[in-house]
Amino acid sequence: MSETNKELKKEFELERMILFSDAVFAIGITLLVIEIKFPEIPRDATSAEIAAAFKPTYIRFFAFMLSFFYIGMMWARHLKMFKYLRTYNNGLIIRNLIFIFFVVCFPFTVSGFSDNIKDGHTFPIFLYIGNIWLVNVAHFWLCYYLFKQKKSLCIPG
Repeated sequence: MSETNKELKKEFELERMILFSDAVFAIGITLLVIEIKFPEIPRDATSAEIAAAFKPTYIRFFAFMLSFFYIGMMWARHLKMFKYLRTYNNGLIIRNLIFIFFVVCFPFTVSGFSDNIKDGHTFPIFLYIGNIWLVNVAHFWLCYYLFKQKKSLCIPG
């Protein structure tokens, strides 16, 4: 195989890893909104009854909105970071998988947070905050690996 073909193959493989990551971000955000169900409202419901029916939805929607923008922000950082890549190795793949694993855990922690906050349970809140913390730690680990430990994976400069 010629040097040009090897470079094209490597570039294609790198692009696949980036597209896979983008897909995981998109699926994670999509799964967040699936948790939000429109409440059943009787035809003859009063304004107060409609407001009461939507009360649990407000909490779920707030948790969705908060998580949507957080995941979107992490995706934007991931996009900016990966534009500097010129190649990859197994270490990068593993660290990236760990990072996106914690991103895709958001639908689980958001549902626990939004469904149980009204009952006074604190564990789901700590789980949600822990998920945010783990995403940040994994992102830092990925950045450190790329820009400090394996600078050769990135374009010079």
